[in-house]
Amino acid sequence: MKIRFLALFLLVIFPCAAMADDIMPDFKDTLTGDWNGERDKWKAEGIELGATDYFDAFAAAQGGQRILNNLNINALFDGDKLVNVPGLSGLFSVLQTNGSQPSRTLTGAVQRIDDMETEHRGLEIYQVWLQQEFFGGGISMLAGIYDATNEFYSTDASDILINNAYGFGTELAATGTKGGVAIFPTSAAGGRLRLQPTKQLYLQAAVMDGINTAPETREHLRINGDSSALIIGEGGYMKMMDKVETAKIAFGAWRYTDQIGSLFQQKEAKERSAYISGGEYALTEGYILRKPGSNRGLMVFARMGIADREVDRFNYSFSTGLDFKGVLKTRAKSELTFGIADAHLSPVYRESLSAQGIASKSAETALELTYRDYLRPWISLQPDLQYIINPDGLRNQENPTIFGIRTEINF
Repeated sequence: MKIRFLALFLLVIFPCAAMADDIMPDFKDTLTGDWNGERDKWKAEGIELGATDYFDAFAAAQGGQRILNNLNINALFDGDKLVNVPGLSGLFSVLQTNGSQPSRTLTGAVQRIDDMETEHRGLEIYQVWLQQEFFGGGISMLAGIYDATNEFYSTDASDILINNAYGFGTELAATGTKGGVAIFPTSAAGGRLRLQPTKQLYLQAAVMDGINTAPETREHLRINGDSSALIIGEGGYMKMMDKVETAKIAFGAWRYTDQIGSLFQQKEAKERSAYISGGEYALTEGYILRKPGSNRGLMVFARMGIADREVDRFNYSFSTGLDFKGVLKTRAKSELTFGIADAHLSPVYRESLSAQGIASKSAETALELTYRDYLRPWISLQPDLQYIINPDGLRNQENPTIFGIRTEINF
């Protein structure tokens, strides 16, 4: 039934592509066009509205299917045009989610097979922030409700991979308690400072609420004095050629200000309270081959992060892969990406499992191959194949093979 629903969805969308070209003189990458000139008028006055819908369908070779649908509605603000403040910008973003969790039902993996899955259903505030730039962007300050994965611990070459292991590294993404770390869908209140003295060098740091409550309580939407704060910093070097970032290397570190709770129940509470969760990470990416004057070519990426083995479920994670932009000669936006992500269970956590009679492996590994292409400027299709080894790091677990497809529509 769900596969037939997906087929019907695509049959409805494809005919719309033929009609959209006539209504998009200035917004050719959107389905709804410029709204008879109103959208252009609003943008000229400093307000840009948009929405993107993600429709994901997954099926396990061993059996089972899941569908996930998320709608992201955004309003971007240009402070120079709106209130005559140069360098000021803002974002208001909400999410409509259907609460689907394909990883829970199809794999049991910690590294989720879909980077947008969530247990929460309904409309949620995602991001609300203001940013002020000085000296042409050399200094930037941001404050509000903020998703740190937009700027920290990120590589462009791994961006289209659907598994969530390529956002924050798993050793960091798995920290926190009920609400977790400040990433989708529970971004947190806080602030960020970025210094970029040259086009190549940058240094940035952010302080955010540590989120020790479940997202439905809305506690992540304000600074909570009872919760820990997450502090993260990153510095890096970017090599630019023909206005294209051709290489990047960066190093980062993160810490919670307080102990937010240990996973290891066999330890005494007094002993656990002495630990503070923290870690470091490094990442790099760059072109192996590139067509001059464009971003088409073959890139390689690698990321590694470590965490405190005493309090964090994963004491390190590693991911690497290849990204071929413009893989088909006649289709400039075609993109083929392969990635491997390995999340290593902390030895102390494995001792905790053993004490409960649960046999574990040293790591969970996710392999992914995905291809994305645009049928029209406003719609893309992305077939996806994933293979999970040792889901949740447990022994005697079946290694699932997952087939998926993502449809992305820009309204």
